[in-house]
Amino acid sequence: MKINLTRMIPFLDKEELSLLVEKIKASETHEYEGIKLHSIVPFLEEEEVNKLFLEEFDKGGSYVSLAPFVGDELWPEIAKKFTAGETTNNIVPLFPFMDEVTLKDLYIKAEAGQIEGLDVIKFLPFISDEEVDRVFLERVKTQKEYKAFLPFVSADCLHQFAEAFCQGDAEIDIDVIYPFMTPEDIKKIFKHVIENQKD
Repeated sequence: MKINLTRMIPFLDKEELSLLVEKIKASETHEYEGIKLHSIVPFLEEEEVNKLFLEEFDKGGSYVSLAPFVGDELWPEIAKKFTAGETTNNIVPLFPFMDEVTLKDLYIKAEAGQIEGLDVIKFLPFISDEEVDRVFLERVKTQKEYKAFLPFVSADCLHQFAEAFCQGDAEIDIDVIYPFMTPEDIKKIFKHVIENQKD
């Protein structure tokens, strides 16, 4: 009868888990008896998880699957490696797990154009509404691409464009933003168009 080692993982001690980790790392397929690193990390000490993550990150391995278990103290080091050009790894999948300070630092550098190939649009789900609105307004004003920002822009910000349109001073293609506006703003625009439509 073959034993399912995966079911034993929660009951193994530190030494036994370390042995499994070494077996996985030594394997060409990056697994041992069907067990991969991400199956073990929930049961490891944070220090060990951080070490494994760094090893996988440095060799371009399966680092993303380990990210939910990494300690916050490691993220500044990962960000530094990326901004210094020491890695070509994709760090965008790590954003949901990064601490707020590290993510904000990366965002500021990306917005300033200091990180090649990392568009600020990738940060939109993770930055404050105020910052999204600020960058969106700036992009509209300078006629840069802004449509990708629309799902993240606040209703208050879009309300400004409804007001501006009704005053004949719109800086944006109003038709593009209907799906993201409040029903009240759409009614306001509709009423304005009907009342000012020339026959």
